[in-house]
Amino acid sequence: MVAKGNIPMPENGFLVQLKQDVLPNDFRQKLGIPMLKFQCADKDFRLYKCVFNSEWNKAEILLKMEQTGMCAFYQKLGKVTSRAVVPNDPLFAQQKYLLTTQTSTLWNYGNLPTTRKGDTVVVAIIDSGSDTLHPDLLENQWINRNEIPHNGKDDDSNGYADDYYGWNGGDSIYKTYTDVTLDAHGVCIAGIIGAKGNNNLGVAGMHWNVKVMPVVCYSEKAATDDIGVLRSMLYVLRMKKLYLSSNGKKGANIIAVNTSIGIDFAKPADNPIWCALYDSLGKFGIISSAATTNTDINVDVKGDIPSTCPSRYLVVVSNTDADDNVKGSGFGTTSVDLAAPGYHVMSTTLLKYAGTGGPYAQQDGTSFAAPQVSGEVALIYQSVCDTFLFLAKNQPDSAAALLKTWVMKGTDSLSALNGRCVTSGRLNTMKFWAEMNAWCNSHDRTYGATKIAKPSFQMFPNPVKAGDPLYITGILASPTNKITVTDISGKNVDFETVEGVQGNIIISTNGLANGYYLVYFHTNGLNLVRKLLIY
Repeated sequence: MVAKGNIPMPENGFLVQLKQDVLPNDFRQKLGIPMLKFQCADKDFRLYKCVFNSEWNKAEILLKMEQTGMCAFYQKLGKVTSRAVVPNDPLFAQQKYLLTTQTSTLWNYGNLPTTRKGDTVVVAIIDSGSDTLHPDLLENQWINRNEIPHNGKDDDSNGYADDYYGWNGGDSIYKTYTDVTLDAHGVCIAGIIGAKGNNNLGVAGMHWNVKVMPVVCYSEKAATDDIGVLRSMLYVLRMKKLYLSSNGKKGANIIAVNTSIGIDFAKPADNPIWCALYDSLGKFGIISSAATTNTDINVDVKGDIPSTCPSRYLVVVSNTDADDNVKGSGFGTTSVDLAAPGYHVMSTTLLKYAGTGGPYAQQDGTSFAAPQVSGEVALIYQSVCDTFLFLAKNQPDSAAALLKTWVMKGTDSLSALNGRCVTSGRLNTMKFWAEMNAWCNSHDRTYGATKIAKPSFQMFPNPVKAGDPLYITGILASPTNKITVTDISGKNVDFETVEGVQGNIIISTNGLANGYYLVYFHTNGLNLVRKLLIY
């Protein structure tokens, strides 16, 4: 609770609880100090707020209260400040939807890059691609560490050559930035889900440390051909299957996929492969968020793909604004599950479109409501209990179905949404978390006592002068850990290390040119990245 407006806290304000049979006027008379204000705060509790002239000091007032013998308790009036996490991203004030959905409240529980078991959390975005050099997306860009980029080979034997940053299902190539990326649609969605938060730059994503995998579904040659969507879904499916079959050594721990794409007025009978693939993704633990059409029609009657796909692992999202007004979009009490604020959503855009405020823009539509579901699923995943993680590994379909039940219950009911969606509700991340929390408390006896391990390490000095040693200390300072250094474009650079010297790993910067680098730390399935400046 925070005082509203510019009302100052009284310098000489006190709270008093009077004893059971004491009358307020008797207390005032016996105290003998004139009060500027004497206000009842709670009659049954006999709680009063007292404000005195500044000529009286705290010690004198408290002594007088003690001498009356009429006070059960008394104390100086304290100023209460909000404990909500407010990131330092300059455009956060324009991201009102994060407050409406209470996502920013959940940030009090952290923004960790892994689960309790140390597994990296990945969200795939099947769309027009992303900007891998965007400064607010750079650190959260998913990278296939088992692939050597641009060598024309399938190094990890997953069936896809050079899929270092993701995949292009539209043209069956590795490029995730093409001419179709210029619509900036996928870049905006990437920012909603995973823009780096609290980095004093631009906007904050739903989850500040999630890894975002871009998968391009549009072909440069045939941009509207939906075969690219199916190939993209298959890529996501195969990467998750590979992750599970290799015990996390290959593939990607994709827990959610966003598809802000579709075919207007289409029905499942005419598009059975789309719907079947949503089921297939769910069977391997991937929950899908999908945007319904932006046309204000009843999709139960008129049709829409993927809105009308009857998958138990698919969450279909319509559009409101941050003030809970319904915005024109598809509706239906069978097909559309819930709404989210997709109007005036501030997020990332292409670097080439940067204006005076940087590469950021405001967008409208269901396309920007749907990814908020994927983003909140990723955020919840950092807190889920060991029992759920065991379920996700051994019965991934059951885990995905359970996630959807939490999502569906995690809404605020709005009268404006009655008759427009299954839940009649708008996304509420804290209610989603409460559903997860209740389930974990009832299914995992160690849940409340288990602490999520936060990675702790230091890298100094940073910036470092070219030629000087760079020291790394903390839990990662072990010869068993792997370190990778790339330039800002993601290309690996050669360097030397001296490991285990007085508890430090020492990186030699000899031969490294001036500029920005990314230093990746890999330990026990945990992948962390820090930005380094050499001058």
